[in-house]
Amino acid sequence: MLSRISVDAALSISETGDLADLSFILPKICRRNEHALSYLKRDPAAACVENRVFVALPGLSGDAAFNAPATLELDQAGRIVAIEINGCIPKTSTFRPARA
Repeated sequence: MLSRISVDAALSISETGDLADLSFILPKICRRNEHALSYLKRDPAAACVENRVFVALPGLSGDAAFNAPATLELDQAGRIVAIEINGCIPKTSTFRPARA
């Protein structure tokens, strides 16, 4: 892994809690690299439209949608190899764990 880039991702979750689809805006550094999407272009479930990347997982439909911070991972050639979804569980100040 060569670099990690923070992005905002839009997620859709199925009623069973599985990720149904996601999208994110392609960072400028990836727009300048013609190879950045080379792995995603091989997958029929992924598409890039006007600098926004869409990935839909076959057979799943989203019941809830939300935004979450994410991190793109790029290899040495600048190709997107992974996306890590960060902070999906909101922090609350009212939560207190039960004590036995």
